[in-house]
Amino acid sequence: MRGVSVRPPSRVQRERGRRRGRRRRTGGTKAVTGFSIGDDQGINNNSAHTVVVLLPESTDRTSLVPNITHKGKTIKPASDKAQDLSGAVTYRVTAANGSTVDWIVYALPRPLKTTENVSTYLSGMPGGAGAAAPVPLSLGFALTDTNWYLRLYAMGTAGKFVTLDLSACTMTGTATFNPYTSDTETNHIVAKSKIVSLVLPAVATGIIEGTDDTPTFKNLTVLKSVSGAGVITVGDYAFKNCAVLDTVDFPKAESVGNVAFSLFTALANVKLPAVTNLGDSIFSNTGGGLSRSRSLRPNRIWLNMLPTQPAPFPRTSRSGLRHPRQATTTPGRPNSKKTSARATAVTPLRSA
Repeated sequence: MRGVSVRPPSRVQRERGRRRGRRRRTGGTKAVTGFSIGDDQGINNNSAHTVVVLLPESTDRTSLVPNITHKGKTIKPASDKAQDLSGAVTYRVTAANGSTVDWIVYALPRPLKTTENVSTYLSGMPGGAGAAAPVPLSLGFALTDTNWYLRLYAMGTAGKFVTLDLSACTMTGTATFNPYTSDTETNHIVAKSKIVSLVLPAVATGIIEGTDDTPTFKNLTVLKSVSGAGVITVGDYAFKNCAVLDTVDFPKAESVGNVAFSLFTALANVKLPAVTNLGDSIFSNTGGGLSRSRSLRPNRIWLNMLPTQPAPFPRTSRSGLRHPRQATTTPGRPNSKKTSARATAVTPLRSA
């Protein structure tokens, strides 16, 4: 039997084969890669096939022209065509091989106000599975007890870690922020346990006091930073047991209650430049190294609480703190070993 000779494929045939392979590999690609309305960029969730775009509250969402980029053969509705985006809109992307996938677009007003919009936003956004990658969440509703409970319920149902910004919220009847909710409502507890950072309403001038057993911010177990532009008074036991709290920023706070910050392991940066009245044991058992009593150890936490250029105060102040020792020199002997050491030494604040 005669042998059959097989010619190796030519260079052209090899290139054709590579092209066919590329077409097979990419023929099923179908994804929305970009979605924008004017200067507002959408955020893609590739696993859920959703896009969330936040628009100014005054935007008429019934007739908007989005700019869309995608991978695939076609997308319908097409890019640059006016659409009513006041509700969820489905965009179908068709791949080169004919397969399709539906992407749902949510255009929501910012800041978010309604419970429905909070739920929609969190379900459509990527991330939030861990405290290292929280979802940014800015709310702007009338902060009543009922409204607060409903938003927390939506957050708890979504189960995502968030950075919560309440600065645009309004308050009626009182300007004292009270985050309390029932300890028996599971969704409320879950929601609080997933707040990584918190910005209080700009109109809030105080934080309600808690108790030793029920601190004001109970259950906020992963809270790392808190701020409030208008807060003047921080109540007793406000942030007790917020174990991982790292940063506190209340630029207008004048009064801080007893045990307001205690039992922390990470507290490192406290900014209270306007404070004049400190309660007892405000920094007891903190990772920053402050003592149990009002006598404060040398610590960058306390230094950050002082104004940028504090006015001179007596060697022993009313609060019991001593002023840092002033550098001195001996006339005629500026370079002596003794005076040089005193001139360059930095003596931190210490208890009286």
